[in-house]
Amino acid sequence: MSLRALDLNLLTLFDAIYKARSLTRAAENAAMSQPAMSRALARMRHQFKDPLFLRDGRSISPTPRADELALSIDRILRDVGDTLAARPAFDPAKSTREFNLMLTDYGEMVLLPPLMEKLEALNSTARIHVIAQNHAEARELLHFGKVDFYLWASPIPDKGFRSQLVIEEELWCLVRSNGKERRRRLTLDQYLRLPHIVLDWPGWQGPRPIEKYLQDRGLKRDEYLSVPTFFDMPLVVTRTALVSTMPSRMAQGFAATHALQCFKAPLDGLEVPIHLLWHSRQDSDPAHRWMRELLVDLCANV
Repeated sequence: MSLRALDLNLLTLFDAIYKARSLTRAAENAAMSQPAMSRALARMRHQFKDPLFLRDGRSISPTPRADELALSIDRILRDVGDTLAARPAFDPAKSTREFNLMLTDYGEMVLLPPLMEKLEALNSTARIHVIAQNHAEARELLHFGKVDFYLWASPIPDKGFRSQLVIEEELWCLVRSNGKERRRRLTLDQYLRLPHIVLDWPGWQGPRPIEKYLQDRGLKRDEYLSVPTFFDMPLVVTRTALVSTMPSRMAQGFAATHALQCFKAPLDGLEVPIHLLWHSRQDSDPAHRWMRELLVDLCANV
């Protein structure tokens, strides 16, 4: 018998009749009328080429063929039920699940170290694979499950994608230390007169956040050098008079490792949002949900 020719709904009705040994009770249990159940039995008899159930006084009795089918059908229905039931909780100490993360350089510096520290503390055997940022292909990579999470400054507006705002970052300046007096702040006028090393945001549509902030006020900074990653900035700043502007946690980290100065940028009210992005097809995956909750919690406490 071709599987395509079989009405799979008949399997549940066969099971109801076999267990009730009565068309009336089977119909009641299946919440359908007795005539509808009789028509379903007729279709079963045709498809299985066997009477299946014979009247025996006030009840019905299965034929030998029905007895043979009953065990297999019961097993099939149990397997389907187990498949559709809630999945077991994810155990990070037993799973070797690999999570593919596209974190950008911000996430690699700010989020990745505490993530690995947390996984180590949990004795997790889960694997982490950090994928190089590729904003142009992020949508496709998320859609086909090649990336589990993407950390980015804006949501993906298409249907099927999820996003959660996890961090709002102040912007700080990073400058070299002159060895005499530590700079505590810059006025906006001073900030605009200095040469800047700026980030060339891949895939960003329209003005970058700082440029939009300044344009709205009729202002412009001197973009002396543009680079593709924040990691290039401290190496240049330490040897030049250029100023870089970046999320505060990155600026503080670079200042500590490169002996630079950092302080809040004179861009009052401007913060950069950081969103965690994923595809909705992953919503019900216990492992994905576990990692999602872990990332959100870490972002709230970095």
